[in-house]
Amino acid sequence: MQIKISPTAHIRLIASTDAPRIFYLVDKNRAYLREWLPWVDGTQVEEDTINFIQFSLVQHEKGKQVPMVVVSDGELVGLIGLNEMHLAYGHAHIGYWLSEECQGKGLMTLSTIAMLNYAFSVLNLNRVEIRCAPRNLSSRAIPERLGLFREGTLRQIERLYDRYVDLIVYSILREEWLKKEWRVDVK
Repeated sequence: MQIKISPTAHIRLIASTDAPRIFYLVDKNRAYLREWLPWVDGTQVEEDTINFIQFSLVQHEKGKQVPMVVVSDGELVGLIGLNEMHLAYGHAHIGYWLSEECQGKGLMTLSTIAMLNYAFSVLNLNRVEIRCAPRNLSSRAIPERLGLFREGTLRQIERLYDRYVDLIVYSILREEWLKKEWRVDVK
């Protein structure tokens, strides 16, 4: 599965062959990603990334995840996915990260639009959430730009290494999203 998000970028299902590039990006962006993501310290060698990809693909087969990579100008530059997906209940979370050097180009906004279109038009989910750290303004800008509803703050919901952190919850319902004009082809 591949979804074009711009003339030079697309998202596609993660593959085991992506492990070296993903590990390289995590390693190169370790300090930047570690500020927001609790799994970075657990990714020390490429084997950790291989295990992550294998787990993600098993979860995809079970209908619990849609793990995708973001590709720009032929290079893998980040990940996005539908996580904690419950098809029977009609909801999921979107999680994402992008290499620091690719920030500010609209890639993650376009990728998120594509994931929301896929979630609502193909999977027929009813609700999608995005959770962001209050100080992660770049991450928060995406759901705010796309008009997701800010539901509130989950207090100390996530362990980030040596402390617990809050996450702001944004959500959108299928009926709300389908009224918007944010569209990319979903194939």
